[in-house]
Amino acid sequence: MGEQAAYPHLANERAAIEQALARGIPVLGICLGSQLLAWALGARVEPNPRGPEIGWLPVRALAAAGDDALLGHFGAQEVVLHWHRDVFELPAGAVALASSHRSPVQAYRYGACAWGLLFHIEVDKAELDRWLRDPAMRDDAARAGPDTLAALERGAAAGLAGLERLRAGALAALCDRLV
Repeated sequence: MGEQAAYPHLANERAAIEQALARGIPVLGICLGSQLLAWALGARVEPNPRGPEIGWLPVRALAAAGDDALLGHFGAQEVVLHWHRDVFELPAGAVALASSHRSPVQAYRYGACAWGLLFHIEVDKAELDRWLRDPAMRDDAARAGPDTLAALERGAAAGLAGLERLRAGALAALCDRLV
């Protein structure tokens, strides 16, 4: 990860992920978490050459997602919340589960109990409202495109309803792995 100098705690997070993987503890990395998991697995993480991916945009489930514990309930294409500028290569030994127009690897599984999701399923209305009020995040969205912020606001009700369904299925599957 190229931002270690600015964020030295990332090395500690990588070490914690590596310890969890070594002990067989389930790991779910979302957005930055998926990038940290990929980095811990030896994959390159870098700015997306296709530009930022911010908004209510589709991901396509790949063949391996059909029988995946966390993504098996996803349809062939789902609209999810994206808010990232960096992407990663598929870590060695990992299985790609989803892709998008701008990011070939949107979701992956490593082994039996580690997943990385570049998109957001964890965001609820309160969190999205915080993001949309935050001046830095508003500026980030505005830099991604002139209509990005307005499209985020327009699509919030439908997008959040979809996320709730996807989140419930993924978290239930993850909880099954913890017991």
